[in-house]
Amino acid sequence: VRTLHQKTKNIPVLISEPGVSRVAVVKGLALRIAHGDVVASMRTKRIVELHMHDLARTLGSRRQFAQCVGQLLEEASRHPDIVLFFDEMHAVMGSGSGEGSIDVANLLKPALSKGNLRCIGATTLEDYRRFIAPDALLDRYCQAIVVNEPSSSEMQEILVQIRPQYEEHHMVRITPEALEAIVELASKHMPEKRFPEKAIDILDQACSRARISQVTQLEALMTAESLYEVTRETIAAVIAQKTGLPVAHVLEPPRERLQRLARELQAQVKGGGKL
Repeated sequence: VRTLHQKTKNIPVLISEPGVSRVAVVKGLALRIAHGDVVASMRTKRIVELHMHDLARTLGSRRQFAQCVGQLLEEASRHPDIVLFFDEMHAVMGSGSGEGSIDVANLLKPALSKGNLRCIGATTLEDYRRFIAPDALLDRYCQAIVVNEPSSSEMQEILVQIRPQYEEHHMVRITPEALEAIVELASKHMPEKRFPEKAIDILDQACSRARISQVTQLEALMTAESLYEVTRETIAAVIAQKTGLPVAHVLEPPRERLQRLARELQAQVKGGGKL
């Protein structure tokens, strides 16, 4: 929000590793705007996401694409309450390259130089350095903002906030223990993946698993009994499926896990196996 109000470098570009949802930050801002939980100057804003690749495929010709994008940017420039959002902003550099190579960056630059266009971008650090930073004009207007992976406590809060949406969609009840298990077990058994993406994916799959596995008759869908529970065990089953580990190992307390590993190591040494 502060960046959008700056006189220079007023295009925030959200940067993060894959799996650390940059789009969620923008959706969160849009939700805050809808609820009026922003400064007065932001309350009338509307965030509009542009899918340039889809637009290029739909229009087909280079000329049609350039004309359409030019009109969109001109229209957005005339309306101060419109904030355009470009996910994967680095891809904007060549999104119209199907017939003769036209990139949106060259259409953006004149609009940016007039100072009337409000934008938010999102990309990875590598792609920012490769495609955006080397362009002097784009770099002049863009302000890189690093979006860090949420901590365990922050991820827990995010899950609590989104729980009602998933309960309503899947017609299930998600226990507090299940939310705690997502953060704990995903951190332990899926360290190569990033929050919040891995946590939300686990939650969604666990809800689907709980509903589908337990609904046995159509009448159940119309009663309170249809609200099946997503538990710690449900979460463990999803993580076990993703990692290939036995469910018992996923749920294993740290002390017991160390004891099991010690026994396995000892047995391997005695059996002459390779370490």
